[in-house]
Amino acid sequence: MEAARRNLALIGMMGSGKSTVGALLAERLGWTFYDTDLLLEGAFGKPVARIFEKPGEAAFRVAEDLLVRSLMSLESAVLATGGGLWMSSPSRRRVAAFARTVYLATPPEVLWRRLSARGVASRPLLDASDPRRDLERILKEREASYALADWRIECGASEPQAIVQQLLSRMRGAGMIVRSGRAA
Repeated sequence: MEAARRNLALIGMMGSGKSTVGALLAERLGWTFYDTDLLLEGAFGKPVARIFEKPGEAAFRVAEDLLVRSLMSLESAVLATGGGLWMSSPSRRRVAAFARTVYLATPPEVLWRRLSARGVASRPLLDASDPRRDLERILKEREASYALADWRIECGASEPQAIVQQLLSRMRGAGMIVRSGRAA
């Protein structure tokens, strides 16, 4: 596999498990894990929800794209992207240039269960009056873009470790790793 794509980027909706699965996968491989939302929270000094309030979503998206540019030289990294990062064509092209991309496809009922358990107030794109409807609408709007990923993993109610196993199998098949814990 070409050196430029010896990374894995997880994409998908909020609540799909990108951060959890990404951290577990990186640990298993001995790779470095990056979470774009956490990196941006550190840069702005506040949670994503507060960034969306001020300076606003547009400023967040600009910073997100600049972050992706800064990550393009990575090698042997797992990247968990924010749910909306993949909606930007420039960001999508950049991520696809340095990473194999994986859509963690998760049914809306599973997303809702996970997000409600954590409290949807921290999710800036969900309207407090009907967050479940918003979640389903956003998923429907993003599905075609998410489908552009190299791989699709059906998550459903799968445990994170089971998803990691599926990813390791796909990565082995693509020549990205020789065996778990060793980069190709």
